[in-house]
Amino acid sequence: MLKSGSLNAIKDGTHPLGFMARMALSYGLWKGYVAITYLIPEINAARNAFNVWMGKLNVDFLGMVAQAVGEEQVRQEGIVIYLEGTRGLAIEDHCLAIPATVIFSLLIVLFPGRLRQKAWFLPVGVLLVQASNLFRLTGLMFMQRYSSSAFYAFNHSYTYVFITYGLIFLLFVGWLRFFSRPGSTPKDCAAT
Repeated sequence: MLKSGSLNAIKDGTHPLGFMARMALSYGLWKGYVAITYLIPEINAARNAFNVWMGKLNVDFLGMVAQAVGEEQVRQEGIVIYLEGTRGLAIEDHCLAIPATVIFSLLIVLFPGRLRQKAWFLPVGVLLVQASNLFRLTGLMFMQRYSSSAFYAFNHSYTYVFITYGLIFLLFVGWLRFFSRPGSTPKDCAAT
């Protein structure tokens, strides 16, 4: 039988069971949303249109970066950017960091903390996750042009994923450490 202190720790997320339950709920909500969007054509079409729009925004950003650093032949076609001599970098659904952003956001929403703190922490975290992804895409674009295909493939699959999820982990730890306790402020947490 769990003691009342353990039950409170589970409730506020500081106990491993409470933490794991919130993590599982966040992931489950995201996967549930994705499953539902495939079942309802109107929602699926809207999600796909949003992803194409986001992909084009990312490609526009990459095109500006490529031209700013002096790339002479840059071609953009929809959600694909081509630098001279490359097969092109396609910014598809899984390249937009949307699952990472949503799961990060759900974790912050599901853990305790003041609404005022969540109101600034969530947008800052989302912007940092998206900026990290733009850094990732920029690196991949130049790796595709200037490095071997094996180096590109390794970084595409591992390095930048580690960086993005490492950032999410650090943001989440910061949230837990400084803001997650009900009624806490950074000053309160620093004294403990």
